[in-house]
This record gives sequence, C-alpha cells and structure tokens, in this order.
Amino acid sequence: MRTCPVVFNLGFRIFFMSASIFSVISMAMWLATFSLAVPLSTGRSLSLLYWHGHEMVFGYAMAVVAGFLLTVVQNWTGLVMPSGARLMLIWLPWLIARLIYGLYLTADMHLSKSVIVFSQYYC
Repeated sequence: MRTCPVVFNLGFRIFFMSASIFSVISMAMWLATFSLAVPLSTGRSLSLLYWHGHEMVFGYAMAVVAGFLLTVVQNWTGLVMPSGARLMLIWLPWLIARLIYGLYLTADMHLSKSVIVFSQYYC
C-alpha cells in the first residue's frame, strides 16, 4: 500500500509541478504590484526588484534544478534517488521557505524565519 502520493515517486514530478505553480503565483503577485499598485511589504532592506530576482533564483530556478538533478543523476550514476517520504523531506523545506517568504511579503513578518529555513535547505 502506498503511503505517499504518486508525485513523490520521482524528483522531477514534485519539483517541476511546484516550480510551475510557484511561477504562476509569483507572476500574479508581480503583475498585481506593478499594474494594480497592490502594495507588498518587502521591508526596508529589500526592494521589489531584489525580491523578484531572489524568488526567480531561489524559488523557481532551485526547484527546477533540484527536480532535474534528482531525476537525471539516477541515469548518469545508476544510484537510486530518493522517493516517497525521503523525497518529501527534501521538498518540504523548499515549500516552507516559499510559504514563510510569502507571508513575510503580505503580513510583514520578520525575514529571519525565512533565512533559517533557507539555510537548512541549501546547506
């Protein structure tokens, strides 16, 4: 009996799907900010342009790279890549970091919570 959803069988499934959903949400936020003048609270140290660049690199690109590497390394090396609960544990920090960063932008949360999650994911 399967304990995890089928999207956690291969790395590209969950990370590519997450990157796609994330790109739609972040583009909607970006367009709403500039077209409709919806304010985003990026704090004093982060301009909207830097936020956009940060999310493109760490939000979108890292999900695509992780999905690609978790799929293709198995073909290159013959090693078994994580799947199921192990893959979910790799994906969850990315999701939590995106959620915390999104809450920071909309609810004026402190950025240090997001930095803690980023450091756990990328170190």
